[in-house]
Amino acid sequence: MSRIDHSNFFLRPAIDVAKDLLGKIICRKAESGIVNRWRITESEAYAADCPYVFTETPFYTVGEWVAHENMLMITCFSAESPDNVVIGSIDGYGGSKAVAEALGIVSGEIYPYDTLWLEDDGAVITFIAGERSFLPDGDLVNFKIIENIIQEK
Repeated sequence: MSRIDHSNFFLRPAIDVAKDLLGKIICRKAESGIVNRWRITESEAYAADCPYVFTETPFYTVGEWVAHENMLMITCFSAESPDNVVIGSIDGYGGSKAVAEALGIVSGEIYPYDTLWLEDDGAVITFIAGERSFLPDGDLVNFKIIENIIQEK
């Protein structure tokens, strides 16, 4: 399993990052030193022009994990504008609030790379795209892995 280089992975539009997060492993190091891992099964992109994008100062650091209102999000950059991606589901936990609880995420906190990071195990996935459930604007920016298709290379 290889750790994903944050310096390049998130320097792209949110929609591309959201798709590429699917199937990746999110790792969380507990205070005890134990590292837990979950596969990302759903993500959602928020481009800078979306009314729900977060553009406050703490969200401008590219590749930094931030907890905001019980959601785990990452900021990525597209043409110098901040976009956000929210992790919607991980193995065994559906919904952004359940993800935050499983990872022990506290709203308002910023998580450095040594406590929260991504890994790639080479899994091959297939996904579907849909609208946000709370913002039916026609944009296909919610991405979900289709069940039972994850295959290790």
